[in-house]
Amino acid sequence: DNDSYYIGECTGGKWRTGWRIGETPVNYQNVSAQVITLGNIEQPLIDQVSVNLRELDPSTVNLAVSTPLLLENSYITVSGQVLPYVTGENVTLQYNVNGRGWTTIATVQTSLDGKFVYSWLPETGSVAVQANWIGNNRYNGATSFQANILVLPLFFIAEIAACVVAVTVLLFVVLKTRHRKPKS
Repeated sequence: DNDSYYIGECTGGKWRTGWRIGETPVNYQNVSAQVITLGNIEQPLIDQVSVNLRELDPSTVNLAVSTPLLLENSYITVSGQVLPYVTGENVTLQYNVNGRGWTTIATVQTSLDGKFVYSWLPETGSVAVQANWIGNNRYNGATSFQANILVLPLFFIAEIAACVVAVTVLLFVVLKTRHRKPKS
């Protein structure tokens, strides 16, 4: 009847291990619901259950990488901050190489000023990195914008060096033949 319903999951010992009101597990997102009325159910209730929905305050996760371009087998520093400052909270760092899907790098904790830092050895290719924070009982979680890194293979540098050497030799030969004095 065009009514809105929210999932009010009651399982899980703490709010972090269960679902908060209004959160929908991925398996149930965009799935049509079947309403089963309680008209023919036993009337006396053993206990009363209530649900309270309070809007959480917004948060932001900032993310930065130490360089957007590096060679394979080189470490990169991934850093960021959760705003407003939250201390001792877990931030999950993820990466996506060449559009193959997101993979978790690590989970790091925020310091007193909400900052986090992690040193990481990325794969070769076009790498996107993002940070996720699930939130807490006061703030909604947030996902950072993606930081992009291009990790070049070592053979690419060898190919560039070989091309530079070839062009240099070619220029030397051309210049040497042009500046020869004609024999008299």
